[in-house]
Amino acid sequence: MKNSNIKHIVELSKLIKNYLNENNYTYNKRVRKTNIFDGIIFKLLYGQKDASQEKITSKLNSFMNRKTAELKVSRQSYVEREKQIDISCYKGLYNIIDKFASNHIYNNNIKQVYSVDGTHSNLSKTLTKDGLKATKNNEIVNGLILGVYNVTYNFPVSLELSKTKNERRSYLDFVHNNDKYKNCLFLFDRGFVDNKLFTELDNKQIHYLCRLRENFLIIPTDSNDKVVYDSHQNKIRIITYVINNNKYYLATNLFDYEEYPLIKLQNLYHQRWKIEEYFKYIKKLMKFDNMTEHRMISLQKTIYAQLITSRIVDILVYIRGPKSNLIVNKTVLTNSVYNDFLLRFIYNKKISTRTIREFLTINAVYVSTQVGKHYPRKSVRPYSKWYIKGYYKKYICVNGEKVKEQAKIRRYIKIKKDK
Repeated sequence: MKNSNIKHIVELSKLIKNYLNENNYTYNKRVRKTNIFDGIIFKLLYGQKDASQEKITSKLNSFMNRKTAELKVSRQSYVEREKQIDISCYKGLYNIIDKFASNHIYNNNIKQVYSVDGTHSNLSKTLTKDGLKATKNNEIVNGLILGVYNVTYNFPVSLELSKTKNERRSYLDFVHNNDKYKNCLFLFDRGFVDNKLFTELDNKQIHYLCRLRENFLIIPTDSNDKVVYDSHQNKIRIITYVINNNKYYLATNLFDYEEYPLIKLQNLYHQRWKIEEYFKYIKKLMKFDNMTEHRMISLQKTIYAQLITSRIVDILVYIRGPKSNLIVNKTVLTNSVYNDFLLRFIYNKKISTRTIREFLTINAVYVSTQVGKHYPRKSVRPYSKWYIKGYYKKYICVNGEKVKEQAKIRRYIKIKKDK
């Protein structure tokens, strides 16, 4: 851990304090005992998995030394204060953290690589009035959230709730009129394959590396690294390689063979998995998997709150630094950030280079790992569909005929018995 990096955390805390103080007058209404700091921190802490408003209220009162009956703030007061805060304040808070980290912590002279993917979260049925679609059983809304993750420095860039189920359209909305990502590299999986997307990225001078489906028509059979043209006359470089008997087909608009040989593109693409690990992380430790907010604005603030917290955690991981074959245990660190560090960081109280160093030494513990490890994807929860993910065979052969649904199997067997 470098002292200069630790000092940057103290500076960032002061910067956030100044930003919130400048915006405090806007929300200093109705509730006299609280301010914008209380509302922000209340929302951030509520993003933790299984956190309750009552526990957060008790924690805030204890940290701010509000012990007497006159000084104590009720749960309703914290909730009302948070409701007054506009989502622009959360966006501004994240932008401050992002800009400061980019200027003082990370090295922006190297080319940035981003991974893009979509994930789903269970949302309240009441959000259908805001344009989201309910599931077939009409009980919940299964919302699509587009994630963008910086794999160069391992931190989340964006989590955007989409009203459509189209990941490609959501991504194009993300990069629309944004020159920040010009000449950057984006990694996509097979769900993003589309000639129109490749055309848009070429026009925006954005580089891409996308895995193709096996039946993609322009995949060459005479070479494992060849430049071809698709139906839209896009110039595309297609590479082919095999890992564990699995064939991979990648499309890219990186044509410099010296700077980007086949092996480098192969290694770059497999960094795309970091966004999957990030989704697993926020669903395990935060309320990202099942957000119960009934209003769209409250849901968007909840997403931003979890994005801000996870970004703070990733900055601490980066400052802690790697060790050979060891990584920081983010589960332990995240729980410690929620329990103690987040309060001191946002309120800018009891925070110094000494306290941050002690916090990281105790809570940013290392665990062993190995490069290239691979485990099959398994679901922790049983699926509602009885035939998928290895629980049952999708098609079951009954008397030489394939039958798809369980009910049809019962009817089929009954008919055969009657005959």
